[in-house]
Amino acid sequence: MKNPLKAFLAQSGGAQTTLADAGETTRSRLRSMDELMATVRRIESKQNSFGVPVLDCREFATNLLANTAETIPPETAILTRSQREELPDDVVSMNCGLTYPLGQAPPEGLLFLARTMQDKWHIFHYDGRLIFTRSWTGDPLFVAEFEASRPVVTVKRIHAYPGAFDGGPDLAVGMVDFLIKSHLFRVAVPHPLPDELPEIPSLVATWSFNHFGRWGHFATWADVTRLQLTTMGQGLALRWVQ
Repeated sequence: MKNPLKAFLAQSGGAQTTLADAGETTRSRLRSMDELMATVRRIESKQNSFGVPVLDCREFATNLLANTAETIPPETAILTRSQREELPDDVVSMNCGLTYPLGQAPPEGLLFLARTMQDKWHIFHYDGRLIFTRSWTGDPLFVAEFEASRPVVTVKRIHAYPGAFDGGPDLAVGMVDFLIKSHLFRVAVPHPLPDELPEIPSLVATWSFNHFGRWGHFATWADVTRLQLTTMGQGLALRWVQ
């Protein structure tokens, strides 16, 4: 199987993430790619609230426009019965123990709907499975099996489709963990990066946007699953688990 990360590194400047091809009036208000790349910076662990070194990609993620010539097809927000119930033979499966605070059990159906091309994922729930699909194709990439038992919900097993991730199984688990925390709980957390991705701001920012769009605010090589969500009063807090 072709290594997706190597294919990504072979791209010149990230072909999948370009500024909108707008008219001159609109273009004059947009920040150039070079200006956006210049905003990506490293923040050491003692200088942020996460306790791990991160690359701050907020300006890049929130100001870069995906190719707006295409809209997200509405049919991608619908899963077929086979997509809900079946897994391909070449799926990569891994056990895990990701836990999250449980208020009410999630309803079945669509939990997160991508509304623009800057949103890269739809998330569904059917019969104890969270299904993560690419927003512009509708293709499933991750399936997370969970058990709900108050006061927590525990993801016990993750299935990754071929091409879903470009690193080891820890990256796949970290990506699912990030998507749950950011897209479902709406908590600002760092997302994981492949171990072999060089610490070059332009590469990190482009990889981040290609995978997480406008949600990829902070990137890290640390184990993001150790930043555990806990309830605190009426809200949520992140707690570093050794």
